[in-house]
Amino acid sequence: MARKQGFYVFAMLVYLVAWFMPVIKGGSTLFDGKLPGFEALMIALGPITELGGDSGLVRPILSVLSGASNAVFLTALVLLARRPPRAVVAVARSLGVAAVVNTYWQFEVGFNNELRIGYYMWFGSFAMLALHARALAAGAPAREPASVAPPVPAA
Repeated sequence: MARKQGFYVFAMLVYLVAWFMPVIKGGSTLFDGKLPGFEALMIALGPITELGGDSGLVRPILSVLSGASNAVFLTALVLLARRPPRAVVAVARSLGVAAVVNTYWQFEVGFNNELRIGYYMWFGSFAMLALHARALAAGAPAREPASVAPPVPAA
């Protein structure tokens, strides 16, 4: 169990460190006095404030979903720390979907070698936490429904 907990902590640390690493070529760095991860989040959520842009509908939706996936990650951290049995499978699936959505940036700017280590660490943290949740779900003992009364000991 300690091994599984270590994977959880590692995914959380990678996520946190990613916020301080360069995300995109030419983007902000800590040396500029800016937080690169926060800048990337503001770019991802930009379509909310730029309504009526000419980029179509799919790109803004994927961009905002990618930015919102941070809420999925943080919620997953809390739920996995508490480990409610019914939520673990849903958390694993949600993180998997978030990781797939976050591949959007590979198609948007990644193929031009524009993405930096911060993006890959951030993306990897989603995959790691999803794998952790999946491992917890696979190893979770089956629980009986609450309506089933415990067996009465023989007298």
